Amino acid sequence: MSATILTSVLANGGRTGRYGEFTIVYMHGLTFITTPMEFMQLQNWARGRTSCGNASRDRTTFIDRFETILGRSGGGVATRGHRSVLSRIVKAMKASSLPLEEWMVPRDLDQGMEMKKPKPRVPVPAVKPAEVEAAPAPANDTVLPDVLPLAS
Repeated sequence: MSATILTSVLANGGRTGRYGEFTIVYMHGLTFITTPMEFMQLQNWARGRTSCGNASRDRTTFIDRFETILGRSGGGVATRGHRSVLSRIVKAMKASSLPLEEWMVPRDLDQGMEMKKPKPRVPVPAVKPAEVEAAPAPANDTVLPDVLPLAS
């Protein structure tokens, strides 16, 4: 029987630990945290795929499919994912008394991205036709009549 990507990835002491809102995945040479739902979906995906025979390539293929990863410092994988999901994972880690210092948590995770509001448009005051006619003409300009006589 051929090995699956999942058995290849979790070989050599690989394991997982689920802690309610997050799952810690330990593999040979790297550790990261993800959501339980995402891990379960990718675990089922990896069970159905045959290993290529290269454990490093299998790990890369498996990890590249994750959308949300909270990487461990020096753990071989970078943090990525939607800020709200990462924030929820970090809050759950604090509730579980996990030290955050050893994880690559973005500094401004709780502060959302600030969107710049467009400057409000200043309305241009409408000029009434009566005000245009009543305005005095500049002294140096020649005022042309509104109606020109037709040449016969």
